[in-house]
Amino acid sequence: MSLPRQLQRKVLRPSSGGYSLLEVVVALAILGISLAGIYKVMTVSMQTRQVALNHYVATVMANNQIERAKNLAFGNLSLLAESELRVDELGTTDANGRYLRTTTIEPVWGGESNLTRITVTILPPAPNRRSTAGNDPVSVSTLIKKPYAP
Repeated sequence: MSLPRQLQRKVLRPSSGGYSLLEVVVALAILGISLAGIYKVMTVSMQTRQVALNHYVATVMANNQIERAKNLAFGNLSLLAESELRVDELGTTDANGRYLRTTTIEPVWGGESNLTRITVTILPPAPNRRSTAGNDPVSVSTLIKKPYAP
């Protein structure tokens, strides 16, 4: 029994519905390049997020130290002076702290005996161990005036 001529052509002709090995390799190469680009974007965005978070925490800590100074008696402001003290994210002294805090007290600021300038500088940690980019110090300053005594 012989098959009809149209069916014979379909059966005997090689199928063209699959993918060749070259097409698969090219598709995998394109996928690999795309995934590498996405990975790079993700790592850069995570590092940028960490830098922003460290900067924010350092700014809050510096402002908190300034607020502490405002609540001290004018004569006791010199007690806040410190140099590269290790602190944690809450501003508490910690030997393993990731932030370095320096508080500078300048009495008789600008030639005025009733003005004291306080500068708090916080050095945040680097976002990764291979680079120091993104760990610029944060400084906050204020002037505190001696209260008027009648």
